[in-house]
This record gives sequence, structure tokens and C-alpha cells, in this order.
Amino acid sequence: MRKKISFLVVFTLIALLLSVEVQAVLVPAAFKVTSIIPPKTGSNLKELVDALLSSTSNMTDTDGDNLPDSVEIVIGTDFNNIDSDFDRLTDYYEVMNNSLPWHPDSNSDGLPDYFEVTNSFGLDVDGDGVLNLWDFDNDGDGVNDGVDLSPFSKSTANDQFHFDIATGGNPTYVTFQLRPANPEHLRLFDQFWDWPNDDQEDPMKDLDASKEDIHVVPILNITANILPDPSEVIDYGIAVTSNSIYLPLFPVWEYGSIVAFGGKMFYPPSVSSEISIDARLVWRVIGNSDEKIAAFQTSSGKYVTVSETGNVFANSSEVDALETLMLTKLDEKRIALRALNGLYFTVGDYATVTASSTELGDKEIFELITGEGNTVKLKAWNGLLVSVTGDEQLAAISDPASSKFELLDLGVWPNPVPLATYKEDFMLTGFTVEENYGSEVGLVYGSDLNQTVAANLLLAYDFLRNSTTNVSDIPAILSEQNLAAFCDNASFTHKDEAFLAMTNLMIPSGLDTLPENQNVPLVIAFEDNLVSVEMSEILSGSYVMGNSCIVDMFNFPVTTTKALKTNWHNTTTNLALELEEISTHIQSLGLSENVALNLVSFTSIWNIGEQTVTKIDGLNTEFEVPEIEFLSGTLWNISKNGIEAASVFHDIIEDVSDVWKSYQSLKLIKNLKNAGWSLSVKGSQSWWKVLKSTFRQLSKVKTGIQTSKIWNGLGKTLEFAGYVMTAIDVGITFYSLFSIINAVESPMALNSALLELFIEFTYNVILFNIGVIPVVGWLISLGLVLSDVFGGWTNDLFEWIVSVMSRVKSSVEPKVMFADEPSISIDDKDSNGLDVGDRISYTHSVIGRIEGFDWSLVSHSGIYPYINLNGPPGSNSNVGQYYSTEWVFQARDLGMTGNDVHLWLPIPPKSSWIRSSSSSSLLKWDAQQYEVGGWIEPGIGMPNFPVTINMDAVYTLDYKWEHFVFLVFYGFWCEHLDYNKGIQSLGSQTIFFDVMPANIDDFISWRGITPLDHDGEGLRDSQESLSDAWKYDTDADGLNDKFE
Repeated sequence: MRKKISFLVVFTLIALLLSVEVQAVLVPAAFKVTSIIPPKTGSNLKELVDALLSSTSNMTDTDGDNLPDSVEIVIGTDFNNIDSDFDRLTDYYEVMNNSLPWHPDSNSDGLPDYFEVTNSFGLDVDGDGVLNLWDFDNDGDGVNDGVDLSPFSKSTANDQFHFDIATGGNPTYVTFQLRPANPEHLRLFDQFWDWPNDDQEDPMKDLDASKEDIHVVPILNITANILPDPSEVIDYGIAVTSNSIYLPLFPVWEYGSIVAFGGKMFYPPSVSSEISIDARLVWRVIGNSDEKIAAFQTSSGKYVTVSETGNVFANSSEVDALETLMLTKLDEKRIALRALNGLYFTVGDYATVTASSTELGDKEIFELITGEGNTVKLKAWNGLLVSVTGDEQLAAISDPASSKFELLDLGVWPNPVPLATYKEDFMLTGFTVEENYGSEVGLVYGSDLNQTVAANLLLAYDFLRNSTTNVSDIPAILSEQNLAAFCDNASFTHKDEAFLAMTNLMIPSGLDTLPENQNVPLVIAFEDNLVSVEMSEILSGSYVMGNSCIVDMFNFPVTTTKALKTNWHNTTTNLALELEEISTHIQSLGLSENVALNLVSFTSIWNIGEQTVTKIDGLNTEFEVPEIEFLSGTLWNISKNGIEAASVFHDIIEDVSDVWKSYQSLKLIKNLKNAGWSLSVKGSQSWWKVLKSTFRQLSKVKTGIQTSKIWNGLGKTLEFAGYVMTAIDVGITFYSLFSIINAVESPMALNSALLELFIEFTYNVILFNIGVIPVVGWLISLGLVLSDVFGGWTNDLFEWIVSVMSRVKSSVEPKVMFADEPSISIDDKDSNGLDVGDRISYTHSVIGRIEGFDWSLVSHSGIYPYINLNGPPGSNSNVGQYYSTEWVFQARDLGMTGNDVHLWLPIPPKSSWIRSSSSSSLLKWDAQQYEVGGWIEPGIGMPNFPVTINMDAVYTLDYKWEHFVFLVFYGFWCEHLDYNKGIQSLGSQTIFFDVMPANIDDFISWRGITPLDHDGEGLRDSQESLSDAWKYDTDADGLNDKFE
């Protein structure tokens, strides 16, 4: 049994060469679509025809379609053809159902009427009262039918969708089309935001006051039972991690607006015959973080460069991308170097320097040794200097003669870094699954325009509309008709592979064989064997899909499709010509005006291409092409006499009068771009470069660089010498650790204060007695008072007397030391980067140590440091500690009055302390080590969110003191044992984090960054001098400002 398709084939060149003016079919103006706004009602043609039928007496019906010839003349249909517009719906059916019998697509939505009325879900799929024939969006998914991947079905909105797909293990494409739950978010694709200027801290830095700092990228996050090899999908811009696939999404445009996102997943052959995937929509926020860039020049004038293999040489004579290095300053002495592909310079175990590391570790850190001017040296982790070897490669071998470099400042480089990832519910507006069973591609070309045009016409019949021929037969087809055109062909496992080979290899190779500086047509032939399934084909009962589906490719037939597409290329530049350029070239060929005009018209159609179905499940399609009997003579005349040989076709004019109308109406031409031939190698590679960099582990804090700056010299201690704190070199300022022993509340201080009061009283009595001496007494007393006022000698005298009569005999020295570097970690609760609600934790192992020469004092004293974290006021942040123990103080210890004070402090219980002491040496000490820490959960998003680390300490310090006691005839020293206890602030330090908003909606309304396009139509606010920067469509005509 043979499947048969009956139609009059487009005989394009015949009309072209005849220079016949083809009369267009007039369509009433009321039916012309001039807006994307769908009409609410269809035509009223049935009412008109009913009236005509009731009033006509001549019932002659030449074509037997139940419409009298007289009626067909009035309404403009062909009374010799039951299907005037060749759309497989009879004129009578279309009239009775108020569609347009003279137009195969009544509402011009890109979907032929035949499919509008024969789908599985009725004449009004979405039940909105507008028939599919007149409804621009049949399924009501917000995507008009002309660009809808599945115009008769949609899904509900879900956070994820599950697919089970059974295939034969052949290369398979899964194409998605979707809309986010909030369609307004479609506008985010083309938006940028300005990060605060002069932010010099990682991960997001703006060093050059640039504007386009932040953008968001929609991605389909796919988890699957089997992941493809990354190398086999990289050309699609697809990133594969250890457990996920990240599929790039691109906009689906209509009239200048993004109406959906689309993406194509590729499964290479033999990955699996059973594919199980879950798909989620995520928004990835990418920051263009400014990195300082530099070049390193040797003394011989050569520049350090990175080879394609990642090896680092010093043999380049100029500075370009491979010689440009990102330089990250870790602290005052240490740096890291990266190539522009994001890979760190690393020194291997054999000292060789390569650009091959994705992580920053010891082997990726270099000490920068500066010399005179801009000269520098780099010391590697092995302690040796980076030098240039005999083969010009870099290695850490300490060759003094070749280890000196000139550091050239090249400015900054916008390095993409991930800042956050947000999930959003979404709706599938369509999807297709396509399993490839092999593709063939052929290229026909030559420098003789007549021969190429004749070959194109021949292949339209003997290849495109012949089910028994293949691409591999094209050379024989051309040879049989004695056409002198070149032909190259090849076979591939799937059509994308074939397309890439055609564009990247076959076309450039073919053009290289032709004379220079010519514009020539290239005829491209495709033949694909595939099984293709669209979303509506797997649904039953309802046009709305839930959150899962099963696709069994074995339930659908293998189809063979053929396509012809003609491009024009320049043989010097190899670039494809635009239609305007092709038109200009054709007009320069010296053809008659009518022939040139028609050739220009048809060129646009040839450039789009034709596609036919030649086999379905192994059964050949039969094509009726009555004009084929004239083909051989036509080809001979064109090849010999040129395309002006119009007289060749004079005798067959009557046979082809419907050719042009048929060509317009059949709708068998498909745009190859919409059939999947839209893979841009350059575009996908560029997207991959950005995407790949975002799949390194999310930067959750201001990296270890800042930690190094803050805590440089952590091994040093905070020492107390007497009453004054000894300054130390740490990145934070611990101020005035203790004035403890001078506290007024201590007995010694009280004794000193009383003694000083007694001395002052005694001095005042003496001064009084001097003042009462007659005549000169008051002058002496006044002189002493004035000299004290201006000289302050009495205070010094009194303090000296007190120090002589009251002193500390024995004391202890408290110290706070760090056992290691602090740890800053992020609990990324939703695994999307540091955002609102995530927990920033700070922990540090500290040592509180008491030193002294009197063990009885040392053993009874102690210092116990702890920390608290605070966020900015008004940020609604949650803070907490990991430990809490009760401490009891006397009120006087805290400068208070009343009873004992009980405080819960963030100090771990004693059972977790590591105790150590020494009582045998001259200098005795007692210490405890434990971990202190706290956490904060930011309540707001903020660039450079400040987290203040406050360090305090509980102290108990014993000491012995004595004072001199006067009796009448002798005196003696009286000794006392006492202590000081309390809480002392040790200082604070602020570190900063880039905290992102909690979700995509909060991000859009975030005031931490500035949008460059408030209305989201793609024009920057600064560009909208004639339109309203806050209105998407200023004149409210349905077209956004950028499109207009």
C-alpha cells in the first residue's frame, strides 16, 4: 500500500522565466492580520454564501464541490478546483465553517487551516469561544501559534517536570519551550544592572565604574538517570556536572517581544535507550567582576603566554588574549594568576608551570617579590623562583638569570562569577522529542549560474519529490542531465552533525575551488531519517499536560524528510549574502526587468528552503507532478541558452497557470531554521564559556583573600605587660585589653585612693596653716596654688608618694592566643549561593593563658575569650552562638550594685576545654584552649553586607599587693591577696559578604543594584530620549519601544 499526496507542485522557475505577471488573489481587508492581537470573530462568509445560494438559479457546479460556479465567481474561489487554496480542505467545508477558501491560513498565524480543524482536541482547543481558525493562540498558553512549539497543547505550571523517554539508542533531541510562572520575567533575558562602584572585595568587584555589571541567565537544570559525556554536548552550550545538566535557554521572539524560552537537549548515540529526566527552571545571576589584568615580559622582550594545552611559555612577541593574565592579590605579598579561560597557574610536583587548575590552593599561590621599577619575581610553593627554561617554558627552578619579569598593568577584565541561582515554577508551552536514524547532506555548486539554477530545478523534482532517490544519488542525477555542477556529499549520525559539517567544512571547501570575488548560489540538500513526537501527540483526553509524561518513540513511525535550501556566498569572504545583497547582485546581471524582479522574489523563497516527507514507516510517498514531462527540455534550454530562454516554455503556459498560486498555498515549504537548523557554533561556544565559569563552586563569602588580610600573623599573642597592653601585628585592632588592676572596685585601688585623699587632706591643712601666717602667709599660699594650677606638681607628688607607700608585689599576665586561622563557612540552605536566610558561621580556636612567677596566683587566675557576631542595624538578621554557659559575677565585678549577676556567655563548657599548665619552671603558666564562634543569618540582601565580629573576655586575675603602715615610732609593710574580675572588650573587626536577595522577585525589586532598563524592553533608560523609560510600550500600540 502506498501513501499518496496529490497536489500541483510549485514550478517556480517557469513563472520566473516567462516573466508573467501573476495576479494575486484578493483577500478582503477585514481579514488581513495587522496586529498580534487576535480577532474575536471569524469571517461571515457562510452568511453571504447562503444568501447567494438562495438567490441563484444557475446551479452549474463544474468541480462538483457543492458550490455553484456563479457563487464561486462572486466569492473568488476556483470553480475548477474543489480546493482553491490547496490546503486539503474543500472550498465548501471552508465556506460552511467561515474560514477563507482562498487562503490556506485564514488568520495568517503561521498554522494552516487543515491543522487547525483536524487536531485531536476539537475546533476550539482552549474553549475561549474563538475557533482555532481565528484564534492566534489555540491553547491559550501565551505563545501565538506561529511560534508555538506545540500550538494545540500546554502544561500546568510546576516547579519541575518528569519525562520518561524510550528510544532505540540513536541520537536524540529533546526540545523544550516554556514560560516562567510570572511571564514578566521573560524580559529579564535582555537586562543589565549596575553594581555599586569602587567595590574592591570579592566575589563581585567593580573597579572601573562600568554599568553592565549584572545580568541573569535562564537555564533548564536537568537531572537524569544517565549523563552524556561533556565533550559530546559542549557545542550546544550544554554544561554537564557530576550530577546535573545545565541547558541554556534562548528567547523565542515575536514582534520584538520575548514570548517564551526554548532549549534543545542532545543525547548522543548509545547513551541510553531509556532516558529519565527531571527539568527545573532556574535563573542564574552572573556578575561581571572586575579582575586586574597584567602581562609579564622577560628581559629578552618576550611575553608569557598560555598554549592551547595549558603549558606556559615565554615566547610571544605581542600581547593578546593568551598573554593577558588575571592577577588576584591575596595579601601584601601573595598573588594568584589566571588565564582568561579562568584556569589558575599552578606549579606541579616537577616544577613545571601550567594553566590547568580550577581551584586555588598552595600550588597556585606565588609570592610577589618586587624590584626596581616594575620588575618582579615569582616564588612558588616549593620555595624556588619561577624562571624561563631553555625551551622557553616556565618552571619554578630558581634560575637567577631568567627569573626577572617586567609587570605590565593592562587595566581590568570583566570576569563572570556566579552570585545566586533562583528557582521558578514554569509552564511548558511545548516540547518535541526527535530520534535520528541518520542524515545525509549534499552541496551543489559551480561558477556557472545557469548550470546551478538548472541543477536546483532538477533536484526539486528528481531528489526532493522522488521517494526512491537519496543524497548519494545526486551526482548521478546531475550527470544524467549533462549538468556541469560540482557535488559533494557525506553521511552523518544526526542532522546537527550534518549541518555543522556543511557549514564549517563543506561550504568553505567548495567555495575555495571557485574563482575569487564572485557571488554564487550554493544548493544544499538534506535527507533525514527520524522519529519526531510533539507534546500534543502523547496527550489524550485533555490538551493540558500535568507534571510528567511518558514518550515511547517505538509507537511512532520513522519518517524520511528531504530539504533543499539555496544560499548565496561570496567566494572571497565566504560570507553568506543577505537578501538585500542578493537582490542587488541579481539586478546587476543584465536580465530583463521582469525576469530580474521575479528572480529576486523567488530567491527569498529558495533561501528559506523547501521540505518534503518522502517516506513514512518505510512506505514511499507518491508525488503528482504533471509538469515533470517538460522538465528535461527546460533544463537543456537553461543550461545552453541561459535563464532568459523564456520561449522554451511558451507552449506549456496553459498547463501551469496555477503554479504561483499553488506555490503560495501549499505551505509545504518550511523554514529550516524552525526545523532545527539554527545551531550557531560561534554563539554556543561563547555561551559555554560564560556558563562553564558559573559551574565552579559558588562563591559564598568574600574569599580567603580577605581572611588573609584580616588575620595576618595569627600565631602572635595579645600580651599584657603590667597594666598596659602590648601592641601586636594582627589585621584587626584589639585595643586596650586591660586596665584591670587599676579598677576602683579593688581593695588596692581603694587603699591608694584613701592614701591619696589623706595626703591631699594633709597638703590642704599645711596650705591653710601657711595662709594664716601674718602679712606674707597668704602670698606664699597663693603662689603654691598658682604654681600647682599651671604646673600640676602636686598630682605628680601625690602619685609618687602613693606608689612608694602602696605597690603590687606579685601579679599575673593574661594572654589571648589563636591556635589556628579562623574558619568562615556558609550554610547555603537552598544550594543557590549566599542569599537572605543563609547562615554565615565564624569559628576560631583560641587559647586563654595566664603567666606569672607565683603559682598560687597563676593557678587561681584565668582569661576566657569569646565572640559575638552582629549585622547592620535594621537588617532583621538572626544571630546566635554555638555554646552558652552560665557565669556568675559579683555586682561590683561588673561595675554594678546589688546581688550576684548570672550571665549566659558563648563560651563552651569546661568539659570541652583542652587544659595545659606548667608549675615547675621559673615562669609558670596555665592555659585552656577551646573553640569560640557564632553565626548570623542576613535578613536583607546587600552588596558588602557587614558582619562585625566582637571579641570579649571574662577574666579573673589574682595579685598580691602591700602598703606601708606607719605607727608612732616605726612602720611595716602589710601584705594582701586580692583579685580583679569582670568582662573586657577586646575589640572588633568587620568583614563583608555579598548577600543576594532570597528569590527572583526580590532580586527584581532589589535596591542594592540599579537597573539600566526600568521597563525591560531592551532599551537602556539613557537611550529613551523620545520614549518613556518607565513604559514598555510608550504609545500603547502593542509593539514595545525597542521594536518600534
